[in-house]
Amino acid sequence: MPFDSYETGILRFGTANPADAAFDSLADISVSHSGDMYEIRLPWALLNVTDPSRREVMGDIWSKGGLKSRRIVPGIRLGLYVADGADSFSFPAMEGQVLPAKQFYTYKWPVWDAPRYHERLKQSYEEMKKAFSDAKVGRP
Repeated sequence: MPFDSYETGILRFGTANPADAAFDSLADISVSHSGDMYEIRLPWALLNVTDPSRREVMGDIWSKGGLKSRRIVPGIRLGLYVADGADSFSFPAMEGQVLPAKQFYTYKWPVWDAPRYHERLKQSYEEMKKAFSDAKVGRP
């Protein structure tokens, strides 16, 4: 099988709101119309979180536990740096050429036994329903 890769550093812009004209179910990041709020959706595995229900992350893989090494964390710390040509923005503010990790925002989430979820019909539901009801599969 040939090598396959995926560039994890490129975020897809869009909105996760199905009622919005710019809706994109594959969007990783959306920015509010006023530009003062970001919504970022990243897979837990991309953050090395192995069990988000317990806040369990990958541990030191070079230890004797190897790839099975795990640890429980109180949360994850987040910093942001965005550059567009000569313009840039960071949170927290840069100290010289350094993004100060001591000032990162700590994101903590509640642990759970059963995840919360909600169901909704996708936009293509009615089209798929019609296509399958019109199909003559298994019928003479």
